[in-house]
Amino acid sequence: MLSDLRIASKAYPVLHIIDTLRPNTIRFTLSSLATLTTAQPRQCARTCIYSTNPVIYNVHKRSTTIKCFWNKDDSILNYKRESYLSGRWNMSGLLSVIDYKQRPKEVTMKNVLRIVSVIASIAVFGVVQADEWKYVMEEGLTDPQGLFATKFKEEIEKNSDHTIKIYPVGSLGESADAMEQTQAGLLQFIDQSPGFTGAMIPEAEAFLVPYVQPTDPQEVRTYFKEGKAVNEMFHEIYREQGLELLAVFPEGEQVVTTKKPFRTPEELEGMKIRTMTSPLLLETYKAFGASPIAMSWGELIGALKTNMVDGQENPAIWIEAYGLDDLAPVLTLTGHAQYTTAVMANSDFYDGLSEEDKQLVQNAASAAHDYILDLVVEMDATGLAKIKETNPNAVINKLTDEEKAVFIERAKAVEEVYIEKAGERGKAILEQMKADLDAARS
Repeated sequence: MLSDLRIASKAYPVLHIIDTLRPNTIRFTLSSLATLTTAQPRQCARTCIYSTNPVIYNVHKRSTTIKCFWNKDDSILNYKRESYLSGRWNMSGLLSVIDYKQRPKEVTMKNVLRIVSVIASIAVFGVVQADEWKYVMEEGLTDPQGLFATKFKEEIEKNSDHTIKIYPVGSLGESADAMEQTQAGLLQFIDQSPGFTGAMIPEAEAFLVPYVQPTDPQEVRTYFKEGKAVNEMFHEIYREQGLELLAVFPEGEQVVTTKKPFRTPEELEGMKIRTMTSPLLLETYKAFGASPIAMSWGELIGALKTNMVDGQENPAIWIEAYGLDDLAPVLTLTGHAQYTTAVMANSDFYDGLSEEDKQLVQNAASAAHDYILDLVVEMDATGLAKIKETNPNAVINKLTDEEKAVFIERAKAVEEVYIEKAGERGKAILEQMKADLDAARS
């Protein structure tokens, strides 16, 4: 056991090892020597960052993130300062070492001395430096998420020395892999839709409930820019999962493409409709009369070609871009939903930023949000126009208010499923979304 270890000099901070809680975890306090007796104690949250090789040590103190990378032979590869310690400070907490594929590395005196050396040099001699922040998303650079990310990157790099590296769809694995890496702190920003995050954040599936979002372009902009539900009610919920919610935006009205036309639930009966892997989307199409099948995006085109499914839903811009109208040429505008996505930051990373950098991130997110809202309201019309121009076999049907009323009535069953899953908090969100919809239409 390591106990009562104190390392100090006139320049370096003081590290006090209290004890080892487990073979891979030490409890410690770290203080600036000059202000050891006067500094106010501040708790430091333990964060475990995972890697297959090398192991990563991670220490947090509000505006500080220090990462030390180690080889298997315990030699330091490098370290990166996300920000730095300055002024009077005092921190305490846990330091953990975890490796996915190896057994936890024992904290030895040799390791501790190296950790202290790196932390001390950063704390005393560090200066603010530019960082590269990683941003992962579910789409390509020319898709709505990519356009938002590119604008966000542009704003960050225009107004600071920081840089953004964007990882398009598939770069870092599937959606679940990307989220896991973001929550672990390996990635700083992520764009992911509620269709994939719903299992983790059930309240976010409110965006999948039918007929609680507008489809008119001006109403869409007002709803997402000014709506209380979108802009005020989700931040605390995402925080519970280690995420700072930066923006929620639509990518376009969901259009149902099928091989045969339908205007009623009875005509939709028996059609196999592909949905994202969300239980609530499955419930939606069951309520609408269809036979839904949850399926990844990568399987969709093959499934349409082989008649494994009869249709699917996506915004018009996606339908045109990927030729889905060729495989299921009847497009029906039911007016039931927007394809909505959310941009988030790792909350520990965000909390560790200086106030200046926090404002930088918020300003960049706001600018990108305005930018994408202006584009998205044009994309639906653009996508439908291209389909009409390039596909003479395409049939585009828009349900009348009377026809939609039947589907709206059936959507009440989906609301009940959502509330059962998301609880009272989800119920309050849904009620506010309906109020925001009414306000956007007034």
